Amino acid sequence: MKPETNKLNVSKKQWFAIAVIAAVGIGLGSAILGGKTDKSAEGEGHGSHVEAKAHSDGEHHGKTGADSHEDDKGHADGEHHEESSKGPHGGKLFKEGDFGLEALLAEDGGEPRLRIWLYEKEKALASSAAKVSATVTRLTGEKQALNFTPDKDSLLSREIVPEPHAFEISIVAQTANAPFTFSFSQEEGKVELSDAQIKAASIGIDTAGAASIKSALQLPGEIRLNEDRTS
Repeated sequence: MKPETNKLNVSKKQWFAIAVIAAVGIGLGSAILGGKTDKSAEGEGHGSHVEAKAHSDGEHHGKTGADSHEDDKGHADGEHHEESSKGPHGGKLFKEGDFGLEALLAEDGGEPRLRIWLYEKEKALASSAAKVSATVTRLTGEKQALNFTPDKDSLLSREIVPEPHAFEISIVAQTANAPFTFSFSQEEGKVELSDAQIKAASIGIDTAGAASIKSALQLPGEIRLNEDRTS
C-alpha cells in the first residue's frame, strides 16, 4: 500500500505545480493583452485628434476654406461697388441697356465743369450721338441748368459749377431712339450733423440781407469846447 500512497502524493504535487503555472500564465497573458489594448486605444485617440485637426485645418486654412472665404469676399465686394462703378476716364459710369454715360466733374484750367462721355455696347460714341442737358440741385434747393458743347470726344458744360460741390445732378441724354435719365450725388466736404448736434452748437440757417451795424466805444477823456472857435 505504501507505493500507491507515494504515487498519489506525487500526483497532487504535480497538479498543484500545474495550477500555479497556469495561474501565472493567465496573469501574464492578461497583463500583455491589457497593455496592447491601452496602446491601441491611445493610438486611436491620437488618430482621432489628428483627424479632427486635419478637418479643422482643411476647413479653415486649407484651399477649400480659403476659396470659400474668397468667394464670400468677392460677392460682398461686388454688391458694395457695383453701383459706384468707374468709367475709363475716372468718372461715374451709368448704364441702361446698351447705352452708357460717364460723368466727371473736372477742373480744367481751374474752372470746374461737368464733362460727359457717351457709350453704346461699351464702345465710345461721338459727342453728337445724343443731346445732353443736366440740372444741379444744391442743398439749399437752388437749381442750376447746365448746357453742353462738344469738346473732342466728350461733351463739356458751358456753365461753371462753383463750390461747394455738395449737390445732386440729374442728367438727361436724348438719343435718336429714346431718352435716358441718370442722377448722382456729389458730397465733397459734406458733413452730416444730428438734430442734437445742431441744437448743442446753436446752428441756424437764415437768409442774408442788408442791415446796419451798431457799435459803441468807450474812450477815456474829457469833452470841452474848442477855445479857438468860441468867444
